[in-house]
Amino acid sequence: MRVAIDRRIAALLLAAAAFAASPARAALVETAAALERIPVHATLNEAMKGELFAWRDSDGIWISAEDLARIGVPTEGTELRVINGRPHARVDRLEGVVAALDEATLTLAFTVEPALMQAQLFDLSRAEKLEITPSKGVSGYLNYDLSAERADGASAYSGRLLANLAAGGWLARTEHQTTQAAGVTQNYRIQTFVQRDWAPEMLRFIAGDFDTRSGSLSRGYSLGGISFGRAFDLHPGLVTSPTARLTGIASSASTAEIFVDGVQIATRQLQPGPYDFRNLQDFAGLRNVEVVIRDATGVRERLRIPFYFTERLLSKGLTDFNVSYGAERSASLDSYGAGVFSGYVFHGFTDRITLGVEAQRSPGYSFGAIAAGLRADPIGVFSAQVGAQRLGDADVALAGQFAWNYTRGGTTLRALARGFEAGYNARTVAPGTPGQLDVAPRLRREATVGWDQGLGWTLMLSLSATDRRYFNALPQRDYGVSLSSGFFGIGNLVASVLRTCITNTFCTTQAGASFSMTLGEPYGATAGWRRDADGGQTSYVQADRNVPLGEGYGWRAGAQQTPTSREAQADATFRMRHGVINAAARGARLDDGTRSEAYRAGVEGAFACVGKSCHLTQPVTDSFAVVELNGVEGVRVSRNNELIGSTDSQGEVLIANVPVLTRNDIAIADEDIPISISVPANRQVLVPAQGVGYRVRFDLHPILSVVGRLVRDHNGVKVEVENTELIVRSERADSLRARTGKGGWFQFDQVEPGRYHLTADLEEGPCGVHVEVPAERTAVFRMGEVKCEIAAQF
Repeated sequence: MRVAIDRRIAALLLAAAAFAASPARAALVETAAALERIPVHATLNEAMKGELFAWRDSDGIWISAEDLARIGVPTEGTELRVINGRPHARVDRLEGVVAALDEATLTLAFTVEPALMQAQLFDLSRAEKLEITPSKGVSGYLNYDLSAERADGASAYSGRLLANLAAGGWLARTEHQTTQAAGVTQNYRIQTFVQRDWAPEMLRFIAGDFDTRSGSLSRGYSLGGISFGRAFDLHPGLVTSPTARLTGIASSASTAEIFVDGVQIATRQLQPGPYDFRNLQDFAGLRNVEVVIRDATGVRERLRIPFYFTERLLSKGLTDFNVSYGAERSASLDSYGAGVFSGYVFHGFTDRITLGVEAQRSPGYSFGAIAAGLRADPIGVFSAQVGAQRLGDADVALAGQFAWNYTRGGTTLRALARGFEAGYNARTVAPGTPGQLDVAPRLRREATVGWDQGLGWTLMLSLSATDRRYFNALPQRDYGVSLSSGFFGIGNLVASVLRTCITNTFCTTQAGASFSMTLGEPYGATAGWRRDADGGQTSYVQADRNVPLGEGYGWRAGAQQTPTSREAQADATFRMRHGVINAAARGARLDDGTRSEAYRAGVEGAFACVGKSCHLTQPVTDSFAVVELNGVEGVRVSRNNELIGSTDSQGEVLIANVPVLTRNDIAIADEDIPISISVPANRQVLVPAQGVGYRVRFDLHPILSVVGRLVRDHNGVKVEVENTELIVRSERADSLRARTGKGGWFQFDQVEPGRYHLTADLEEGPCGVHVEVPAERTAVFRMGEVKCEIAAQF
């Protein structure tokens, strides 16, 4: 057995020797016994990179590959030497690198060809990239809306319920409505579905009731079934449209200034080497993007590129898709019909080209289309779509659409053309369906051109012209002009005219003007006039007080005059902690002397729960949150700087309206918190998912003054520990120091509840004791007599 072991050891030694001598081995293993370790100051292309340690022997200077990578010196293709278990590179053997050591200052200067250095990446996206806040446990709410109305002696009642439950990434929702009028009661199930989102992959699944996407050539359906597709909104802040990108090489440490149309939007510090500015975005249109590089001597380099920004295309590599199948829901919401398939996919093949296909199928109806979008700098964005449709046994009918948009500075030009063959019908109901009257004009072709022009100050002028040709109606032409202007931030004026002419028949003119202004937050007013196609004129005026998101009230009152009546109306909304009350009244006098009156009153609210914490509250919109302050009452809570309410006796307040998939800053008022309470943070960020309830907890703790009397046992006798330094330690706070006084009395201020260890340094050794400070609301916690022991350790 001894011989077998010796043979194994010999074999291992031979294998190790062969491995060490192998020419294919890239790293040499060596200890640091024969090397000198020195600290050096590193610079890279004259930029300071901090201190690091190097090894020196008769061959040269060696630095770890990890440190070289950290300061930006490339090591690709260099033979490495393992020293003390870490791979090192000899600095004079680095390809494309010149290294020089100043012995006097121990400064190791690296000069690297900029093209060999790792690119510096800069994200210039203006949209804040957010992650959806994870939810825990089960949450849900039940919204209710009850109202009664009396109009001209007749009464009507309605009720609406919406139930929502969220857990484990799933969402279930159902909504129902009932109405009673003229002795007839009707019940509706508006919508019921379950939904599952996968945020990292931006995917969404729906089972139940939903609406399909409807394009300019396809149909829109309300289905009961399943749907699966992309949901870009699950990555808040994601820019899906093409963005500008600029790359280059900085030969030395520099400053980069980025401009769009002459306006500086960003400044970045560059190290020597390649740089890559990504995700630069701006308003739609042709923009001049410029990067100015300034080095330490003031030498400037300018890079200019024109870039056409647009939201009509997908960025390279992004795919938008959806597939849906289900039974078509009737307009009365009380039944389901034939099965329908609907699907589409669009892909950004480059930042200039987006292609897509679309398909739909139902009994007696088939549809397919191809679409393309092209960004053609500097002349704008083009899009085109060709669709084919077949109804029943009829021949295939074609339709097409072409659009162009161009924006530069304050000028926007647009054009749209589309045409349909005789058998094409984009409506949900096919011609000839029993019970349906096929009298609507059927469009043959349409062409529209438009021009929007900024005139400086706050003026905007818009012109448009449209020509329509029909299969079953006379040709029609529309000419429109509108002008809008702001007035010093206090008001806005909008005026428009639309002229419609039917060939060889008649022309009509519609016009309108309105002026809206703020009267100091939260008040506003609006006045306006309009002329209808039949020549009738209406004038109106309105004043209002905005309804707050939290608790408070708002109102609206107005009057209008038409060719046949004079009317006045008013409504008010009262938002309280546990619900909302609203009321409205309307009165009209007709030209024939008769009167019409109507009154309405309603109450809305919700019962919302996050885990076991339940609240009666205002109606929940989107998502909601229970803000918990660890039992501290009367503290004001705001969302995005708008006051919501104050915490109750349990230290909680519910925010019923938290917009989903966007940033919400939840803040508490420091001045409302007693000075005896510790406030680790007064603001938290919440990015909620749809329909989910959250618990936002602020970890507030009482800060107490602790008073006690320290004693110890000495030879069986209780002795007071006087005039001795006392150290207080805990796992969650820094150490505190004080000194005991006469009788062993001591006091510590600014102490949070928890477990602490008290230590007195005596001649016999440290005398310690563990104590518990409870979460009391009193300003001073009196511990009484505390006995320490020499053996008690922390």
